[in-house]
Amino acid sequence: MKTMKKYILLVLLMIGCNLMAQIRIGDDLSDIDYNNPQKYEIAGITVEGTSYVDKNVLSMLSGLRVGNEITVPGDDVAMAIRKIWDQGMFEDVEINATNILGDKIFLQIIVQERPRVSKFSFNGVKKSEADDIRNKINITR
Repeated sequence: MKTMKKYILLVLLMIGCNLMAQIRIGDDLSDIDYNNPQKYEIAGITVEGTSYVDKNVLSMLSGLRVGNEITVPGDDVAMAIRKIWDQGMFEDVEINATNILGDKIFLQIIVQERPRVSKFSFNGVKKSEADDIRNKINITR
């Protein structure tokens, strides 16, 4: 019974981890006037930090496309982060402007994937009890 409590506690701790998302517009903010939002055409998108998710799929999930027009600062980047975040596969999501050339902007999507469970087992309990625990906590590989 003690081991079951430990596993349940572990699951609860994993659920309660702090999660963050942030928006940064590069290191040099001199081109960004927050009092006067500008429209830019997306000239390029790069994706970093993915191991399991295809970079092209992640870019498509964001809703940002090369050639689209976005307002910076504006809701377009925040909505893209929300769309990626809603997938539930990432601990951290960032979208950075890596370069601005005239009315063209280059974006970088950086994500940190959540750990994945590949195998789990229960020690010290009968098989039927282990099956009950699996059903109650609903963990899948």
